[in-house]
Amino acid sequence: MFREGLVWNREFYNDYLNYLLSLEDKNYKDFNKRIVNTKDKMIGIRVSMLRKIAKDISKTDIKSFLELVTDKYYEEKLIEGIIIGQITGKKTFDWYLYRFIKKIDNWAICDMCVSSFKIMKKDNSYYDVAKSLLKEKDEFIIRVGLIIILDHYVDENHIDDILKQIDNLKSDKYYVNMATSWLLSVCFIKYRNKTLEYLKNNNLDKFTFNKTISKIRDSYRVSVDDKEMLKKMNK
Repeated sequence: MFREGLVWNREFYNDYLNYLLSLEDKNYKDFNKRIVNTKDKMIGIRVSMLRKIAKDISKTDIKSFLELVTDKYYEEKLIEGIIIGQITGKKTFDWYLYRFIKKIDNWAICDMCVSSFKIMKKDNSYYDVAKSLLKEKDEFIIRVGLIIILDHYVDENHIDDILKQIDNLKSDKYYVNMATSWLLSVCFIKYRNKTLEYLKNNNLDKFTFNKTISKIRDSYRVSVDDKEMLKKMNK
């Protein structure tokens, strides 16, 4: 089905959807429905299999495949995002990126797909793209921006500005604030002193601040002494 160089048409794509449906795992679907809140229909296919399928499809003609997506199924959309992550041409990647992120309505597709965006590991310009997404209104577009930073840009060149961007971000959206706390926990692990100083003087709301402390304390990469010290900082 996924032979190298295949140019996709609607018939091939319908066969592909039927193949996905044949992989249904009802028990896994029930489990996934409990942790992923999405409007999309869910088939119930494990992530390892979805990544394998995406890898195989990436050897075909990607553009013809992406022009046929129906976005009917959660798994279909997840494969779509992972495949977009394999695109190496900036202009083409950008076009599909902006089209794709508008479709995201859950944390799982956001987080798993953003981690696959290989081009971002070699192109610092996407840090500015991420910052622009933080200014959007949609909960999951903002989360995409935060996860881009978390996955690709927590480094010496960006840490000071990351803390500044976080402090300027004001949102009452759950999945934004959870991503913010996750990002800050990674910042603490990699840049303890700078992040600690930030945590001592910040504009975070109570929920995000306390969740940040909790996530840092959950890490095995944080010392026992730091965990006890952070515990006392809870609001």
